[in-house]
Amino acid sequence: MAGGCVAVVTSASAAMGDVRALTTYQAVKREMVSWWRQNREVFADMQVNLMLINMGFINTDIWNRAPFHRAHARVVGLFIPKPERYTKRILQDAAKGKAVSYPGRGAKLAPLSEAGVYEPNGFIRSLTTNAMRAWFTLWPTRN
Repeated sequence: MAGGCVAVVTSASAAMGDVRALTTYQAVKREMVSWWRQNREVFADMQVNLMLINMGFINTDIWNRAPFHRAHARVVGLFIPKPERYTKRILQDAAKGKAVSYPGRGAKLAPLSEAGVYEPNGFIRSLTTNAMRAWFTLWPTRN
């Protein structure tokens, strides 16, 4: 990037909740946050910013899988932007040396502290936990 700024960007999900029975998807997201937490200082010593993307609602292929009908995916496409819309913001946050970038709608409802801990309010924590539990109970990931 301009000025010799280097950033390594990785992604995690704000909607991980507190579901104890981890699915493969959740385990990967949690491991990404753990890796980010453990390596930030090492990368900083090498003059590299390690930034985590804490995405909100974005229009990705997840809307094309069960339990969503194709019509739902089309409606999502009308109201929720694609990830490409947030590319400029993510790059700007990386250039500023931010530890976390919050692109996507509703991303800041479950903010991530500098220590890498999700800090949503009680209602949001309960809502995301129950939603993730229901999602992965009804439609478990396939290995």
